[in-house]
Amino acid sequence: MRTEVWSTEIPAPPEAVFPYLWEIGLIAKWIATHDQAEYRFPAEPRMERTAVTSIKMKGGWHLMAECNKVDLNREVAHRFVQGPIKGSERWELEPTPDGGTNMSKILTYEIAGPLNRLAWFLVGRRAHSRVSKIELATLRDLIVRAG
Repeated sequence: MRTEVWSTEIPAPPEAVFPYLWEIGLIAKWIATHDQAEYRFPAEPRMERTAVTSIKMKGGWHLMAECNKVDLNREVAHRFVQGPIKGSERWELEPTPDGGTNMSKILTYEIAGPLNRLAWFLVGRRAHSRVSKIELATLRDLIVRAG
């Protein structure tokens, strides 16, 4: 398994950041700001612990991710339950001494199949890193504007 981490500081407490990782209406404001995937969320206004999100990636991969851990104002984690990626993606929130939040997106993964691995390491990994940086910057901007 490999692990990749992207982080940013947000000048707001974890209590102000967490809803953007949990409430579907707020998630939709930042997750689809890039063109690399199409997301379909559960119909409920909030994700339940076992909610499954469908993710159709550019290039033809289709993933299903199940929410498997929620720690209020600290962490939301998903595990991949279908598709060529095995592993998990989690968002962690750590309070900073100045009242802000250090937010990290952590991807722990293994790619199934030699052709999928080749595609991931030639194109997918770089694209996912770019998308992760866009997501973090968009999240930060949304939260700062919301004040």
